[in-house]
Amino acid sequence: MRSLSDYQNASSTFPESFLELSETANARMASQAYREAFVFAERALSAYETEHGTTESIACADMKRLRHQLMRDHLDQVVGTSWPLLDKMWTPIFKLGNLRDVSWEITADNLSRLSAAVSSEDHRRLRFLNMSITVSADEVLSCLSQFNFSPLRVLNLHFKEDPSVAAYRAFWEKASETVRTLDSLTVSMPHHSDAHAEICKSHVRHLETLSFISSDRRCMHDGICDMIVDDPQSSRLRILALIGTSIGDSGLMTLLQNENFDRLQMLILRDGILTNTAADIISASELPQLRKIDVSYNQIDQAGLHKLEQITHIQVTRDFQNCRPEESC
Repeated sequence: MRSLSDYQNASSTFPESFLELSETANARMASQAYREAFVFAERALSAYETEHGTTESIACADMKRLRHQLMRDHLDQVVGTSWPLLDKMWTPIFKLGNLRDVSWEITADNLSRLSAAVSSEDHRRLRFLNMSITVSADEVLSCLSQFNFSPLRVLNLHFKEDPSVAAYRAFWEKASETVRTLDSLTVSMPHHSDAHAEICKSHVRHLETLSFISSDRRCMHDGICDMIVDDPQSSRLRILALIGTSIGDSGLMTLLQNENFDRLQMLILRDGILTNTAADIISASELPQLRKIDVSYNQIDQAGLHKLEQITHIQVTRDFQNCRPEESC
């Protein structure tokens, strides 16, 4: 019987037949090698789809039940070292037995486990990582600076408390070599400042999706719009979200008059201080790919909303004006 390493070896020439893989998965299950059993079950199901398409047999259904049982009863061994960090509201996603999408909730109870997860090889094929950080942001960032982000394509960081500017800068400086492959980045914190935005954007420059979110005070100002458009790499952006800001109409104008945004398809400016002038700015936009703008939770009155309704070349979301998202509008 072939070993797990035989199948994980990228240069392996072994055919991956459903029959052989399913037999191996069951054998590993019987010997309580749950991690290996899960990998072989995943690969068996992939091989079955290749061999038989969508037609399901009893053997295929049995293998799906085995995979479900492993996820239900032995998730700690299936996931590996980051298991204590798993966000219980998310289900991790695997591909051929390798962890691909995962969400961590870092709390006071599991913070001591973060170092082991960061240094583990379990994440070498991870593509999506969502992190909810509910404890000392500076301490978490210090630990995360040792993480190899290079396999990732999507990174979401949600801070319950603001990291200090010094710790935030130190993190991005150390992580800069391994975050270059990111396609999408979201950073949320209670008081997302201009300084936080500038530090981050200077180190992560090859993005297609960028989201900065200030969940409490509107601490970002129109200067960040100049910073974004002045970066030649921003021409790669397809989605830009600046949520909870004070960029105002001047910031909107800076963004929509930027000729380098020829790939931008969606602009999200929820929870800001845009006024009726925003309708005229949006109406005059000539960005070739722009299809959607979200200006919900701003300061646009009925006259401005009426103007936005007349815009046909861009889909404009304009719900809930003159209030904050946490308020009753």
